[in-house]
Amino acid sequence: MSEGLPLAAPRMTLRHGSRSGGQEPPLICGMFTPDYAALAARLVDSLQRLGLPHAIFEVPTVHGSISLKGSDDPTYTKANFLWHMLASTGRTVLYLDADVVVRRMPELVLRLAHAGHDLATVNWLGPDRNDAYVPSPLPANADANGAPPRYYQHAYHVDAMTDEQLLCSGAVQLWGNTEAARGLLHAWFASIVAHPGVGDDECMNFTFNNPAGPWRAALRPYWLPKSYVRYPWWIFDEPIIDHPDVPYQGAWSDVVDPLGRRSFYPERAAVRTLEPFIPRDHVIDVQTGALFRLDAEQLVATGQRWAGPIWPLSQALSPRGVA
Repeated sequence: MSEGLPLAAPRMTLRHGSRSGGQEPPLICGMFTPDYAALAARLVDSLQRLGLPHAIFEVPTVHGSISLKGSDDPTYTKANFLWHMLASTGRTVLYLDADVVVRRMPELVLRLAHAGHDLATVNWLGPDRNDAYVPSPLPANADANGAPPRYYQHAYHVDAMTDEQLLCSGAVQLWGNTEAARGLLHAWFASIVAHPGVGDDECMNFTFNNPAGPWRAALRPYWLPKSYVRYPWWIFDEPIIDHPDVPYQGAWSDVVDPLGRRSFYPERAAVRTLEPFIPRDHVIDVQTGALFRLDAEQLVATGQRWAGPIWPLSQALSPRGVA
């Protein structure tokens, strides 16, 4: 992959693949271990339904930067996998984690690929609202019959905003077959190797936010809207590329850099001025849009209502409750 870091291609077997003719859209690629086979099949079903070209590989392990239960073999990092996908296919690739589902044609990604962008991913520092909502622990949410949670409340957010830094959620990544993209992949891989026990998203942030080399000036990044990696906590975003379940939450370490560099520099970012869709101290009924305050674990109606669509269940293909 680079001088001093030679790597062979990952040992992997193509389990699901299709190609398209004519003007080719990006090739959708991914890798999965045997215990993720059912989730990978679910992803492939969604790709086949939309007629999207794909190459999804089974691998014996993944690197510890993807799962703390993984291997210390850097061959199975995302960075190395993507490097070899670009080299072997000669085309733009759209990387998807095996546990996502493509709900609708990802038109924006197709346009970005044809426009020649080197990288596209979701950035918490981008211009979009990013407030995350989770089911409230209220007794009213407990249902003996297993009904889905009805009440959601604010959990966390990032109010810093800048185009010059990255805090990524890397389940969906578009990579152009360009020198700039390969330069970033090389640097990302080196960061992963240099920081064992650190998650690959954190290593990507560190790499992007501390650029060294000509790739950064040439790189054309684009920050995808949240609907292109719709985690279940983004209840106001229609899933286009959906992550139905809460992602793996490994207790990774933070980057510790001998030069004192950091993964993120909040002092170099602006403060987001967009108001959240609903006040952060409110609880929302996702069936009706009604808003409440909490008083000693009791819901107190505010008389207000969120009138927009709500997508509280990532399995749903249409908004629930609120027209």
